[in-house]
This record gives sequence, C-alpha cells and structure tokens, in this order.
Amino acid sequence: MTPLSDEHGHKPFILNDKEERILQAVHDLECVTVQEIAHLLFATGSRSYVRAILAKLCGGRDYDEQAFLFRFPLPRATKGTKERVYCLGAKAREVLAVEDYYRPSKFRYLSYSPILHDLTLSRFVTAVTWYCTTHPDYDLVETRMCYQVRNPPTVPVITKGKATQVTAIPDAWLCIERMRDGRAYPLWLEIDRGTENRQKFQQLVRNKLAFVKSPQYEKTFNTKAVLLCYVTTGATPELGDIRLHNMLRWTEEVLSEQDQQQWSSLFRFSTIAFKTLYDQAPTLLEEPVWYKPDVIEPVALFD
Repeated sequence: MTPLSDEHGHKPFILNDKEERILQAVHDLECVTVQEIAHLLFATGSRSYVRAILAKLCGGRDYDEQAFLFRFPLPRATKGTKERVYCLGAKAREVLAVEDYYRPSKFRYLSYSPILHDLTLSRFVTAVTWYCTTHPDYDLVETRMCYQVRNPPTVPVITKGKATQVTAIPDAWLCIERMRDGRAYPLWLEIDRGTENRQKFQQLVRNKLAFVKSPQYEKTFNTKAVLLCYVTTGATPELGDIRLHNMLRWTEEVLSEQDQQQWSSLFRFSTIAFKTLYDQAPTLLEEPVWYKPDVIEPVALFD
C-alpha cells in the first residue's frame, strides 16, 4: 500500500497492490488499452472491472497530466465512441520512482499512425506474454522494450560509399524458451505500419544485419542467436499481403547485393490485425504463418 501525499491537505490516495502493478505495466509498455491490462493482470471477461479501475487512476478525465494515468481517445476520423489509450501520468512518478523526464502530454500531439504503432507493439508483447503464461510449453524468459534501451551501441555501416556509425534498436526483444526441447529463441521484433519506402526499409535491414553480426549484439543481449521478426498491419488484409510481399522482396534484394543469402534463415515475416491480435497469438506461435525471403511456403516461427 502506497500513500501519496496531497498538497491541498485532502485525504491521501492509497494505491493497493493491483493498482501499483497496473502502473508498472503501463510504465513498461508505455501505452496501453483496457485489453492489455485485462490480459496481463486480470481474468478473461473482466474488462468492465478493469475499465473502472483505470478510470479511477486517471481521475475519470481525459488529458489530466497530474493523475496516475494519462488518458486520451485514440485519434480517428470515424464517429462514435473512441477507444481510450492510457499512459503513465505525472503522479505515478512518485509511486514508481521514475527519474527520467517524462511528459505524458506528448501523446496529445501524435497522429493516429504512430500511436497505433506503439499500441500494436504493446498488444503484440502482451499477447505473447499472456500466451506463454497460459501454455506450459513456452516460457517468456526475457522482454526488452525499445523504450528501455539506454545508450544503444553503434556499429559501422557503409552507406553510398561512406562509413557511418548507426544504431539498430528493436521495437522489442523477446526471448522465448520452448520447454519440450529446452531451446531458447531470441526474437528481434519489428512492428511495420507500411510507412517506410523501399530505400528506407532496405537501409534499416542493412543496419540490423550489421548489428546482429557484430560483437555488440552478443554484448547487448548475451546471445549470438536471433530471429528477425517483422509483423505488418494493413488497412485491409489485401494491403497487408501486398506489404508483406514487398518486404520479402526488398529483404531478398539486400541479401543478394551483399552475397549473404545464407542469412535469410534469420528472417520471419507475417501479417497481423490489431483488433484480433489476441486471437492470433496461438497461430503466430504454433502455426506455419511466417515467411522467409527465399522460401515460397510459409514456415513456423520456431522452424
């Protein structure tokens, strides 16, 4: 139980253990919806209860920076009730002893696409966490979000004939152990929203390859192993499939130009839908729904 002082002399707001765990989860993921908290900390079917707790923590208001949670509607052009997004509020800093400078209001000025990217990242990580927790054949050994990477290492890359130092940070890095054979699978996760053109995407692939082949990767993640996993969303399934095809082709071109086709086995590409991601989690971990740059037929993630 954590009492928080009130500068106006009002009765202090005392957080219980569950509320503190909610704040920690929001801090770790940076932004969430009701579904992420429900899957992480509550039984299935408890969304109304979770929504009531979150409303309490945000003071029942949108855009209140001084509450425990900062709540705002997901910016969309459609009419009707908009889904609420939650990130850490200023008052939670004292509870969690957050020392880094943090302004929750930054989300107020972001557009739909970057917010949905961050929410999709949170939902994917939560879906994997939830699935590994409820299925004894898998154990999520470690999770590192991009927000938690401090002072990322740099590696040299040749760009247009010039040597430059670049950083390569995954959206998330997950290490999953499959219990039946004891094998660990480190996943370098990238959420793709189709915002990068061919030139930009291919340069980022080159940067990632340079990093995972360097000693810096093992030093950072304590392993040489990696699967470079890209999941892409689309406004429609057809657009998602087109983007998937393009990413596969662009990656194959990079591997070919560098004469490194043997590295294609490190790549996995698949499509996801934000709204149904929790339903997709078993399929993503168990079924052959991933593609490699040089393989026509889909493969399993842990192929």
